Amino acid sequence: MGKIRQGREARQSFHRWMDLQKQLQDRLDFSLRERLGPESPTLTHYREHYFQTLPSWTGRCLSPGELTTQLVSAKAVLLGDFHSLAQSQRTALRLLKRLMRAGFRPA
Repeated sequence: MGKIRQGREARQSFHRWMDLQKQLQDRLDFSLRERLGPESPTLTHYREHYFQTLPSWTGRCLSPGELTTQLVSAKAVLLGDFHSLAQSQRTALRLLKRLMRAGFRPA
């Protein structure tokens, strides 16, 4: 299989995965609203402020170099992983090592 075809299939898989994530989030939001009722004014204010202050995500994946550059220039970086997935732990460790090679020092 050629690299172009592999890249196209990877992008299609990524978009299918993102669509599934959005569907799951929508179902979870609906279920929570059903069980908990409408959100409080305080939570509404927090949510609106949260989405205004964070840059919107375009869906474009950053290369490892781009990610490192952006993280090293950040005031703070919170790094976590999904504990039950070994791959998640390896990815977090690789990212931490990459940041440290770039001069970033963890607290």
